[in-house]
Amino acid sequence: MIRLFVGLNIPKEARRRLAVLLSGLSDARWVDPASMHITLRFIGEVDEAVGEHLADALVAISAPAFEIAFAGLGAFKRGQRPTALWAGVAAEPRLDHLHAKIESAMVRAGLQSEARKFSPHVTLARFRARFGNSRKTKASPINKIARWLESHGGFRTAPFAVNRFVLFRSRLGSGGAHYEEVAAYPLNRRKLNPAGA
Repeated sequence: MIRLFVGLNIPKEARRRLAVLLSGLSDARWVDPASMHITLRFIGEVDEAVGEHLADALVAISAPAFEIAFAGLGAFKRGQRPTALWAGVAAEPRLDHLHAKIESAMVRAGLQSEARKFSPHVTLARFRARFGNSRKTKASPINKIARWLESHGGFRTAPFAVNRFVLFRSRLGSGGAHYEEVAAYPLNRRKLNPAGA
């Protein structure tokens, strides 16, 4: 069995800007900038034959290249417990178009439709279940994160080009997940138009 997802790599300069954010919450497990990516479609555990079939299904996707930027920060919660910090992606219709094409290809290839709404982001940190339960402070986890988000308000990166998407394999280990490219799929660069064109 192999664990797969479809996503986007993040260029070095954008990773550098994201890395500046990775401090200020002692209970956070910060993500290694080298592992940062934007997930377009989580696939999960499949056998290798299914993985090859899905890789082939992605070849047929034709979509324009485009530019995106990171803009805004937030936190995911389970109930009242924070689970992760993220940097969001500024609205870009061509990213939504690419996601829809990938989702359609995966469903046609036999996967169940993704139940969650697409919310493009990069994960910055994860929190253990005990986050905020330290006796050294009376601050609630929500208040800690709210202060962190406020101190980094207005976060935004310069736009960067997206000219391919990738099928990744995820290997889980003691130091966290490690990702490797299984296949890369180019986008149509001739359709990369400057903003407002």
